Amino acid sequence: MMNFEQQQWEKSWLVDVGLDPMMLPELHSAGKVVGVVQKHNSAGFIEKTTVLCGTGDAAASSLGAGVLVRGTSYLYIGSTGWTAFSTDRKNELYEGAFKLPHLDDVHFLSIAPMLNAGNVHRFAVELLSDGDYVAFESIVHSLEPSLDHPYFLPYVHGERFPVHDANATGSWSNLKATTSKAALCFSVLEGLSLSIRQLMTDSGEEKPTEIIVIGGGTKSHAWCQILADSTGITIYVPDDAEWLPVVGAASLGGRYLNWTNSYDEWSKAVIARLGQKRYEPDQTFDHLYKVRYREFVKIYPKIMQK
Repeated sequence: MMNFEQQQWEKSWLVDVGLDPMMLPELHSAGKVVGVVQKHNSAGFIEKTTVLCGTGDAAASSLGAGVLVRGTSYLYIGSTGWTAFSTDRKNELYEGAFKLPHLDDVHFLSIAPMLNAGNVHRFAVELLSDGDYVAFESIVHSLEPSLDHPYFLPYVHGERFPVHDANATGSWSNLKATTSKAALCFSVLEGLSLSIRQLMTDSGEEKPTEIIVIGGGTKSHAWCQILADSTGITIYVPDDAEWLPVVGAASLGGRYLNWTNSYDEWSKAVIARLGQKRYEPDQTFDHLYKVRYREFVKIYPKIMQK
């Protein structure tokens, strides 16, 4: 409902669908003071505590990942997922991405969103491992990538990027009489990782040599390693990566209280000091994943032909 260029409510659109623009609140940048806590409140906050305008999940995650200046990017894998990069040029926002203001009136976020990420991981764990994540992780760790493994198309919830199709479905292919349950488990995390590789390839952004990955999906070491191997990108996972969006949201308060002079300084003082785990791509699988990726991207167009 917001005009992205002017960062104001698009009143003509609202009128067209029968909504009164006066029903909407004023728009404010994240971190701006918008009021104080009232005397009677059920949350228990102290009266007259300053209230700041908050931020959405993607922007909070970007702050938590330390993506602040032009050209920086990260990958989020939670129930859903996305890749995002920061820019100060509106024309760098590629087709199919969400366009969001970021921090101020100068920076923007370009976000390529996925409907299928950790929710598909959960689907596979429940289907193939009786809901036991530890057992599923152990099964996947027991295998290496192989050209004989099945391919898994992960679009069990439809998809919006890299495939723009709400009716897309998931599938297994290359199944053989010798295919094991372990290979099916492995193929799910590999399929998700190849979908992320396609997302990065189709996003128009230059492929990074390394990237920060946050979100609950990073708790799976097997998935992180497969992601590194299948994309050829070094993966950095900060400690407690699933909580970094909260840290990002809290940075608004830290900046307001002048704990740091800028969000970049906050990132260097807080986020950059976190420990992190590094996942290097295994170069022996480079050719294999060139073949696997080439075949993977052919599957959806074939099965969705009318």
